[in-house]
Amino acid sequence: MPCPEVAALFEREANTFATIVLFQDDGFARMAMDSEFSIKVPMRTAKKFGASVYAGIREYVRRSDKACAAIILNPCTFRPDIGYVAPVRRTEFSPLFKAQFGDLKLPLELTSVDEMMRFVPLGGRRMARPDTCALTDLNGSIQEFVGEGFATPYNIFVLIHARATLRRRIVIGS
Repeated sequence: MPCPEVAALFEREANTFATIVLFQDDGFARMAMDSEFSIKVPMRTAKKFGASVYAGIREYVRRSDKACAAIILNPCTFRPDIGYVAPVRRTEFSPLFKAQFGDLKLPLELTSVDEMMRFVPLGGRRMARPDTCALTDLNGSIQEFVGEGFATPYNIFVLIHARATLRRRIVIGS
């Protein structure tokens, strides 16, 4: 029986290979990046590649050239003392997000007092309307983010992206 470190390495390598094959190397990213940035893009594109929404959103964020993050939550429950509660399952960050903001510090579960909860669809809804929030970057500057959410029976997905990285710059040479 292999040691746990070797088994974990094999598991990571198998997952990497499966991701490359499933998403046709950068085919998914090229197709997704041709659209306006939105949570609906990886949802639609994942279907075309035979992938789950979960895998599609993670790949979308990992391959994005925008400052964005995905927060994956377990389904909400309601507690009379604090209202809706959604346990944080995992987070995924784009390279630019990590470079500008580091890791997003979240509690183990979001509650109605947490700013990110505004992006969680509640009351049986599947989609949450886009809304804004502010995050402080590693330089201490406040950046405006747009967030939106989508719920399945198994997970809630929140996608946030910096408004500043959505603007395209056009450089005209002399």
